[in-house]
Amino acid sequence: AVNRIIPIACDGLATLIDKADFTAIEEYLKPIIEDINKESIKTIVLGCTHYVLVKQIFYQLKNDIQIYD
Repeated sequence: AVNRIIPIACDGLATLIDKADFTAIEEYLKPIIEDINKESIKTIVLGCTHYVLVKQIFYQLKNDIQIYD
C-alpha cells in the first residue's frame, strides 16, 4: 500500500468553531467524512489550532480514525 497525503480544505470551519455552533459544525463535517470514507483514509492531521476543539465530533462521525493535532 502506498501512503498518500490528501489535503482537504475546510474553509469556514474555524468560523463555525468560533461561533460554537456545534450542530452546524457536525453538518459541515458530514460530507467531508463521507469523502474520507470513500478514500479509505485512516489518519487525519488537523491543520488548524481551532480544529482540536471539535476533535470529538470527528470521532463521533468516524470512530475508526487516528487523529493528530
